[in-house]
Amino acid sequence: MTPGPFALKQRPAWWQQPVLWLMPLLLLGFWLRLSYLLGSVYFYDEFISMLAAVMTAQKGVPILPSGLFYDHGLLFSYLSGGLVALLGFKEEIARWPVLWLSVVTIAAYYLAARRLFDSVLAGILAAALAALDETSILWGGRARMYTPAHLFVLLTSAWFLLGTLQRPTPRTRYLALLFLAAALFSHTMTFLILPPLALLLVLFTWLYGRGWLRQPRLWQEAAVGLVIVALALTVVAGGMNKPSAKVIVQPEPSAVAPPPLGLGFLRGFIWPGLEWDRFDNLVGFFEEPPYDWLRPIIGLALLLAGYRLLRRQAKFGDVALLFLALFLALVIFEMGALLTDAWSKSRYVFIPALPGFLLLSAGSLAHLLSLPMALAEKLGQPALKSVWLKGGVMLAGVALVAMMWGSRAWNVAQAQGTGDYNTAFAYVKANWQPGDRLMTTHPAAAYLYLGFCDYYANQVSASVFRDEGEDNALVDRYAASRLVDSVEQLNAILGQGQRLWFVVDEQRLYERFEPFFTQQILAQMDLVEQTGATYIFRSRPYPTPVPAQPAVRLEANFGNMIRLEGYHLDPAALAPDGTLPLGLYWRLTGAPTRQLKVFVQLRNAQGQIVAQADHFLLEGLLTREAWDAWQQKGEWLRDTADLSLSLPLPAAGEPYRLYMGFYDPKTLERVPVMGDKSGENAVVIELPPVEAAR
Repeated sequence: MTPGPFALKQRPAWWQQPVLWLMPLLLLGFWLRLSYLLGSVYFYDEFISMLAAVMTAQKGVPILPSGLFYDHGLLFSYLSGGLVALLGFKEEIARWPVLWLSVVTIAAYYLAARRLFDSVLAGILAAALAALDETSILWGGRARMYTPAHLFVLLTSAWFLLGTLQRPTPRTRYLALLFLAAALFSHTMTFLILPPLALLLVLFTWLYGRGWLRQPRLWQEAAVGLVIVALALTVVAGGMNKPSAKVIVQPEPSAVAPPPLGLGFLRGFIWPGLEWDRFDNLVGFFEEPPYDWLRPIIGLALLLAGYRLLRRQAKFGDVALLFLALFLALVIFEMGALLTDAWSKSRYVFIPALPGFLLLSAGSLAHLLSLPMALAEKLGQPALKSVWLKGGVMLAGVALVAMMWGSRAWNVAQAQGTGDYNTAFAYVKANWQPGDRLMTTHPAAAYLYLGFCDYYANQVSASVFRDEGEDNALVDRYAASRLVDSVEQLNAILGQGQRLWFVVDEQRLYERFEPFFTQQILAQMDLVEQTGATYIFRSRPYPTPVPAQPAVRLEANFGNMIRLEGYHLDPAALAPDGTLPLGLYWRLTGAPTRQLKVFVQLRNAQGQIVAQADHFLLEGLLTREAWDAWQQKGEWLRDTADLSLSLPLPAAGEPYRLYMGFYDPKTLERVPVMGDKSGENAVVIELPPVEAAR
């Protein structure tokens, strides 16, 4: 019987209602990202983005205090800057636009996968993957441009595919161009999607469908696309990457090589090569948790799609799978083969490559989970059973994603910060005195919270301006702080008699400086506060540099772990407060099994302790990574002990002797000295009368 003209349209089955599945995933994704956002765990570069947002709120453009036009993440700078202009600056407010864009990204994954694979199941699985992906949660709560770039790479690639090979319409392609513009103005890494998209569109147009090429006014669309790319390149070439915008201290070879294609702004970004170590971390990103379990699923689905394509039974979903797989492979190849080390770090995979991987994963899962439903239809199962089967498959797919990623997503969302550069500079501000000066490895954060920064400390990887002032000094690119990149400069600043604050995180205390520079910091400054992994040092009242070489050589082996090879004691360095610094020169020979304390005792002829300076090596701040690096290089570990003396020392106490060694502070057991002659596992140094008398 044929239905009448007024017959009611059959409502979709319950499992086909997107709201039923999508809303809980959106709420879950929002909660996970909000929890991380409020946990106050910060990525180092967030403070640069927040400074750009504040400058945008104040000036209308992201021009930093140094005068630099900050073109990285223009879209984020304006979104976050607009909110800061309305509500004032707080870290949470600066992060808020990214949170919302990250939630929108979950919905965008649903929409893209739903259309590409013509499957509600694929759409829901894509949304579930996006909601629970730990990398998406991290970047979805950070004040950086990664999430906007990720979102618009996803939309650009999906809509170009839809607008050319599935249902070719100018409207869809113009939307794709709009998304492309948003992507290119979100992050420089998004330029990488252009060659793979162009190449694959040519290939799949030739193999699958050429109908869209016969549509009118394609030249107009091409012209719009060229204008968008040209404008984005102009901004990049005229912003942070323009040749005059930076001078690199100790540059990598890629930074001083002739610019690719003669374009100066590509220097430091493009550095071709095909060595495997350039690809290892990029491929490894998908070989380890949380993505490893998806690879065999993708492989099986691609085999099925290829089989259907060879038998000319392929649907558009199969074509989309193959397109995304090739797109992902080409982007990874580009990152490894073309980019410098600085731009091919695994964290950048999130922007141009992860959208394709998650779409590919969702489509592959949907393909495999649909097999039972296809089998049920072939067997002629009743409609009611088929509906419940399809709903059960949908639930099983979401449950599988939750089982594999749920605990990891929870752990990321529950991370709680214990302090960072924001709280460190708050401490400096609360204890600031007139005449104080500030040095840091993070001038952008200093300016964000204090409104100034005097010195930028970096010996290894500083990207700086050549100041146009009379002295033509090097200054950092964000706050125009004078660069300090030598021990001589550091000692000169410390010797001026004004209090100097130094704010640095644990990692950069060792990675951004040569060992001698780090040791000078620890010899002349006190650790007055630690907030999270960020240290706050303040210069001592009478800072005294530790010499590069010992004045007196000696040899003492402590348990084949560390050797004392010399010391330096200069009576003329006696401070007005009676403090005399003793420089100890250690050589690392083995791995430490526990944290040991150094004892230094000055004894008189009667064996009485006149002064004592027990301490941990380098104030207990020496990391295992730094220990291993210095040991491999054969570096001195220059340590200092401050002896507090009551002068004058009585001559009757001569000869005075120094007793030095190690002990376990928990058990008070001393570390054995090889060939010990003191009878108490200590190195004994008899001081000349002229030194003791001082």
